[in-house]
Amino acid sequence: MTRPIRLLRRWRIDIHIWTSTVALGLALLHTVELVLLAEFVGWLSGAIATVYLLALFVTGWWRPYFEDRWGRMRWRIVHWLLAIGVLVLSGLHWLAIEGQLPQL
Repeated sequence: MTRPIRLLRRWRIDIHIWTSTVALGLALLHTVELVLLAEFVGWLSGAIATVYLLALFVTGWWRPYFEDRWGRMRWRIVHWLLAIGVLVLSGLHWLAIEGQLPQL
């Protein structure tokens, strides 16, 4: 029973990198889809969320570089804030596409 858990722990960084790469690729593909469909609100909100996702990917991929420049604690704070930002902006993007955002 503990073997799958040990395998997940052993490969956790690789799994994280691959899922991040797939998520970024799907987000870029989805942005192209919204541009082709001329969905301006969806395209704009999705592009903002994708920029955050790209920043999250960059800070994760080049982690040693950013840790050397910023220190480990600041890198963790920035990386976690970007992750939270991606989740919030993705939720707002979904609401915008569904037409559920309140009008200002």
